[in-house]
Amino acid sequence: MEAGWAPGGWYPSDLYVERLEARDGGESEIRRIAASGARLTIATNSFTLPKMEQIVQRLGGVVIERISLPDTSVPDGLGYQVLFVVLPIKP
Repeated sequence: MEAGWAPGGWYPSDLYVERLEARDGGESEIRRIAASGARLTIATNSFTLPKMEQIVQRLGGVVIERISLPDTSVPDGLGYQVLFVVLPIKP
């Protein structure tokens, strides 16, 4: 089991994803290795967040917590985003 850090402590995570958008087949890889009801931690920047949210939706996951780490050095000022997701129970 992996753990993802977020303000307030460490959160248990079965999968940790960072820069998934840079790899082809990342979504299918999550489908392949994720266990039923797996907890997924996604760390991404504000520009790729919409793509990550679409992937979570297609996987049927539920975002249980979202943490924003503001960064004024990027144009939108949103900086990094961390999503804690629970994937659905597989039949």
